[in-house]
Amino acid sequence: MPEDRIGNWKIGGLAYSVGETPDTKVSDLHNKIRIGSSLLPKLDGYAEVRPWVSLGPSAPDGSLYGMGGILIDVPLGGSSFVFTPSVGAGTLPVTPRDPAATGSVVEFRSQLELGYQFENKARFSLGYSRIDTSGPAADAAAPANNVFGFYYRMPFGAFTGR
Repeated sequence: MPEDRIGNWKIGGLAYSVGETPDTKVSDLHNKIRIGSSLLPKLDGYAEVRPWVSLGPSAPDGSLYGMGGILIDVPLGGSSFVFTPSVGAGTLPVTPRDPAATGSVVEFRSQLELGYQFENKARFSLGYSRIDTSGPAADAAAPANNVFGFYYRMPFGAFTGR
């Protein structure tokens, strides 16, 4: 297994959220770990399908947040650009921001990213996410959030100089 396939750690910033919440400017620092090699090795060279997980504190009170999903890295031609659609689901901590909110404790996220990948597999990306917390019974009081972000990905091998 190539060393760059151990996984990537995403350090990102949630730059701006568009929605009806009064606080639309949000900052966030989180991790996303890509696990193992491609789930469909016959697609290598055209695309890599990988699972990902994320776990960490999400709320000011330190509540844990966990999420997982699938992503597809698609190299664009012979260039260094990579298009990455992904989907996932996870837990949503209940915070005191709006105690009257009646949403689900499950979050569904779909994301599109366009990134520039360097020779060492590090990558800068711009992304758009749609995050829905309304659950199976669509609740008009809990609209989906649209998020634009800027991300930096670093392969674990970069920590060891590989």
